[in-house]
Amino acid sequence: MPEITHINREAPRNTSSFPVVRTAVNNGTQQIHVNHQVLPPIAYMSYFGTPHLYRQVSQTGIHLYCFPLILGDRGVNTFSGIGPFRPCVWTAEDTLDMTTPLNDGRMILDADPDGWLIARINLDVPTWWENVHPEGCCQLSDGTTLRQSFYSNVWLNAAERVLRKVLAELASSELAARLAGIHLAAGRTSEWFYHFLPERGFEDENPERVIGFRAWLRQRYSTEELLRKAWREPSAAFDEVVPADIRGIERTNAWISSGEEQAVVDSLRFHSETMADCIARLCRVVKDATDRRLLTGAFYGYHVFLNDARWGHGALDRLLKCPDLDGLASPNDYRRVPGEDWPPMAAVDSVRMHGKLWFAENDTRTHRTTLLKDVAPHICPAGKYEDGVWLGPNDPWIAEQLLWKNAARMLACGYGGWWFDMWGGWFDDQSLLKVLTRHRELASLPLLDPPQMRAQICVVIDETANFRDRSQGQMAQKIFRHRYAMARIGSPCAVILSSDMVELEPESYRCIWMLGARPNTAKLAREAEHLCGAPGKVMITDEFGTRSADGNTTLSLDAELSETIDAMRSMAKAAGVHVYLETSDILYVGLGWLGVHAAEAGEKVIRLPVGVQVKDVIHDRYVADVAAEIRLNLKQHETALFRVEPQSNSPVRRSRRSGPTRD
Repeated sequence: MPEITHINREAPRNTSSFPVVRTAVNNGTQQIHVNHQVLPPIAYMSYFGTPHLYRQVSQTGIHLYCFPLILGDRGVNTFSGIGPFRPCVWTAEDTLDMTTPLNDGRMILDADPDGWLIARINLDVPTWWENVHPEGCCQLSDGTTLRQSFYSNVWLNAAERVLRKVLAELASSELAARLAGIHLAAGRTSEWFYHFLPERGFEDENPERVIGFRAWLRQRYSTEELLRKAWREPSAAFDEVVPADIRGIERTNAWISSGEEQAVVDSLRFHSETMADCIARLCRVVKDATDRRLLTGAFYGYHVFLNDARWGHGALDRLLKCPDLDGLASPNDYRRVPGEDWPPMAAVDSVRMHGKLWFAENDTRTHRTTLLKDVAPHICPAGKYEDGVWLGPNDPWIAEQLLWKNAARMLACGYGGWWFDMWGGWFDDQSLLKVLTRHRELASLPLLDPPQMRAQICVVIDETANFRDRSQGQMAQKIFRHRYAMARIGSPCAVILSSDMVELEPESYRCIWMLGARPNTAKLAREAEHLCGAPGKVMITDEFGTRSADGNTTLSLDAELSETIDAMRSMAKAAGVHVYLETSDILYVGLGWLGVHAAEAGEKVIRLPVGVQVKDVIHDRYVADVAAEIRLNLKQHETALFRVEPQSNSPVRRSRRSGPTRD
């Protein structure tokens, strides 16, 4: 029978049935504590999970599972035509049908009685709600609507109400005792992007957008005199201004200069802050409704990867101040080719600085990757989701190396993630399951944080740079594409927001790379010089190119990536940074881990800053008792991962030469 409940019947609060879940950052590594049980933040998720797949995952020792709970009746992508992954939960104004999510949760727990659950609740509205409540929807200029308006309190109030009821239903279900968290999702692809159609650009004529913008301006400028000065508009008045047109149908390859078109910059800033505030408000609902027992999380902060400010991801700094948010996530960068780094889409070290968890969504394509049309043809539009990034490598060995690369990055950078088996069966292979098993084992080892091996380079990201880009992100992308150099310099990099520079102690880093463009770059460069001691230790990449603050190095913004890598490595050496690797392979170092993913085949010589005990954890063998150097022979796209522990009282000797790990 369907598990139907009525929203207008107030359910008794039964939050004591939930476990008590907390987060911790221990020596830079993230942990989840569930009823005093410590879990590494490693999970599994599939839109089309089966008992067979869940049993496989349980045997890897991973016991944390995400599962979808979808309020609406439409697919996550506004314009691809994809259908919903699961039946609609919010079936009428006062009615929920919890049959499918409860069955999904039971399926997981039947397969793994030790499992813990995180419900990914997609809050996009059903079609019936959009038809009944156009006042809460994104309103287009032709009189039609496009799902909910993130500016609308009509929608937010409804979302709060239905979210509380969903949580009450979960609290009274048999899933409650195994529910660890709520991942809030909405917008295009569930990732808190504004819904808009590419051929129309962004538009929302919902009156609440204007009301909210005027209130936001009052708070930002306090007086009309300050507003008029900032906007260079002598007649601007709080009760009359409207958001600038940010549809962007006609784009220009240019930047907004300092002091020009501040109305556009403010409109885009308000746009991003509105989205961040929606997430914060709904996280507060979860904490209140569960007596703060469950974790909260969301996708957000893609300012490095998505440079079009219309998506609304330019207010990570604001969201990190939310006391009700425990964690954030993004997929790995979608430049998904072997031999490249796949960094997160946000400044993850700022996330940790604010005490939040970061989760990588490892939707890594493998030789077992299925196509949506083969698994769920009834929701897959013809010709969609079947080429390009949706295809995995044909070589099983390459697939294994890519999973190891994902694991090496998470371990060395101290964050968690879930293995996202989107259509099911992507990891259904013993060699791939062994990687998941070993990753979970390694993440559970005692924590190390050798100070000699901490990052000495800090990359400072300006998340507001995209607000000044008239090209819908194409100009900003020329700046932020240099992120692909970070893992190839030969020395690890921390990545923070420019707004968090004030939290750094002087000489925390030997070298700072300012990655982003803004009017007061010179002021920030001076702050960076103070932190690392000299202008020669600061590199700036902005709309004018890449240059050192002392003027000794200058590169065109269109310079090849290899030129940026060489320039950054040279500057790092000049600043006294320890460089581990001279070749431009992918390097991850931190928290007692050292990983290398080979861009090219050949010998790799890794020079260590201190004598360490070296263990090859992929092949479970010691390379050296105490070594100052590791020599590897790697095939192209091979991944090596070592656990390294300083041995301060032992004599240092060179390591044994480590041969190829594949015949």
